[in-house]
Amino acid sequence: NVSQVISNTECMLLYGPGTIQPSTICTRGENRQSTCNGDSGGPLVLEDDRTLIGVVSFGSAIGCERRLPVAFARVTEFTEWIRNKTGVAAGSGEGTTTESQ
Repeated sequence: NVSQVISNTECMLLYGPGTIQPSTICTRGENRQSTCNGDSGGPLVLEDDRTLIGVVSFGSAIGCERRLPVAFARVTEFTEWIRNKTGVAAGSGEGTTTESQ
């Protein structure tokens, strides 16, 4: 499913002031379907190299067929936090993980 990034200004006009932050990326899918319940945490990846650039934050509260944009958390805004929590150095691809039961 190919999505087009739209400006945060356009996204804010649809969702209202205060909902869209600089750490947000908004997209519209080619079929204009929004996210559905249970989609939170899903990936937004670049088509060419599958780089993760966003994580589903929210979509329309009134249903996924409402043709509203999807708001993603912009991964680059959280890389320092991710490094601190995972121990992964920038670009190393290495770190430690802990599995919880």
